[in-house]
Parts: sequence; C-alpha cells; structure tokens
Amino acid sequence: MKKMKFLAMLLAMGLCASSAGCGCSAAKEEAVQAAKDAVQQVAAEAEAEAEGEAEESKEIILQIDNPMMKVNGEEKNIDEEGTTPVIVDGSTLLPVRAIVEEIGGEVNWNAETKEVTLTHEDQEIVLKIDSTEGFLNGEPQVLDTAPAIINGRTMLPIRFVAQSFGFNVDWNKETKEITITEGEGQA
Repeated sequence: MKKMKFLAMLLAMGLCASSAGCGCSAAKEEAVQAAKDAVQQVAAEAEAEAEGEAEESKEIILQIDNPMMKVNGEEKNIDEEGTTPVIVDGSTLLPVRAIVEEIGGEVNWNAETKEVTLTHEDQEIVLKIDSTEGFLNGEPQVLDTAPAIINGRTMLPIRFVAQSFGFNVDWNKETKEITITEGEGQA
C-alpha cells in the first residue's frame, strides 16, 4: 500500500513538474491539478480499503484445556465460567458463543427444544443437543460428533460451525491448538 501511495505521489509530482514553466495554458494547469487530486484520492481510498480489510480479518486461536483464546493476538476469556475446549470422539467441542460473536454472528438457545441457532451473514446453523443431525440453511447435515452439555455448558463441534460460516480451521496436534481464520470454509 505504501508503494502505491508513493507511486501515485510521484506521478502527480511528475505531472506538475512537466507543466511548470512551460507556458501551458490555465486549462492545462487545471487538468494537471485535477489529475494530481484524483491520484491522491485513489491512493487514499485504496489505503483506507486495505486498512478496513485488515481490521475485518480475524484469527482466533484456542487450545484444549485452556480457558483463554487469542483474537488477532489479544488474549480473552472464552467465557466467564472458565470453560475450555475439549476433545470428544476425535472432535473439538467448545462453548461456541464467544467465537460466533467474535466473527460478528449471533447465537440463540432454545432450552425447551435443546436447540441452538447460529447465524452469520447469510448462513444459519441449527444444532440439537445429542443429535448428529444439524441443519445448514435448512439443509440437513451429518455431524461427526453431536453437540453436548458438559458441566452445564452447551458445547458444539467447532470445525462444523466455523467451516459452515466460511472460516478455515487448522489443528496443531503438538500444541493442541485450533486456529480459525477467515477463508473459504464450506460456505
């Protein structure tokens, strides 16, 4: 981005220098100034867009048996109760509210039906406790591991949730870390 801004400024300076002292008409000088202004505006807009993309990009790192998560390098509690991600039948389950809310989604719990509805942008996931059948935008999906209530907390399979919302999920077996980043996922 800095290179683009630098090149835009060089172009604008070159246009100004080429018109200086050459006896150009006022119309040409106005055109050169307009070009300089346009180049500066394009550079400013491109820089603002790049900064906006950087702010929107998310990286969330969680670790098995650790009640903290890192969001773009900032350490935060997963929840107030100190709940930690766990592995059940080879899948990572965690209290997903913190993750979904960090990426700009919403979580709704129906205690009567024991269903959780997760929404993010135009995607909707409905999962039921102890059921390996879930729904993504109304279409049935088969989960590797059923959502569960563990120590009074609703725990959901993070890979299915994150990938359904278009995020990538990486697992580091050595450190037992789950890294969630914006990407293609399944969405």
